[in-house]
Amino acid sequence: MGQSPKVLYSDNETSMSSKSLQKYLEDNDILHIATRGSAAVAEVSIKTFKNMLYKRIGDDKNKQWTEFVYPILLTYNNKLVHSSSKMTPANARKKENSLDVKLNLEATAKHGRKYKEIKVGDFVKIFKKKKKGMKAQQSYWSEDKHEIISIEESLGMKFYKVANERPLLRHEILKI
Repeated sequence: MGQSPKVLYSDNETSMSSKSLQKYLEDNDILHIATRGSAAVAEVSIKTFKNMLYKRIGDDKNKQWTEFVYPILLTYNNKLVHSSSKMTPANARKKENSLDVKLNLEATAKHGRKYKEIKVGDFVKIFKKKKKGMKAQQSYWSEDKHEIISIEESLGMKFYKVANERPLLRHEILKI
């Protein structure tokens, strides 16, 4: 069928942090990036999958939803043309289409955000997810400031390391 991914990008949900899943990812050399923000691409994919599932289930409550997973994945991967890549996932994975996919993704990407450059030794605040009951006027950023102790690049992404935290992505830190 397919290959294992090199990177798994998710939100910081506790089920994704389970020891058994983390061991599996480590054993299979899969990098897990847990963001404090939302994993927008994953959320859109899940929403699309659920919509496809609900259409198939309809009023037939006698079937298990798991019976629909394989046909949905076949449709999703081989018939559903994505607006960002302008191809089906199966076609987008083909080596000969990699340049077209990259160009299509770049053409639809939003590049409006401007971040200040961060270097080792700079101080930052860390994004924290709003908790239930948090007031709107409360900051999304940590009260403490943290020093950047290292910056590593892997798979085309920069990871910023501060003491006692997992490596962070640029959108999760605020330069102060």
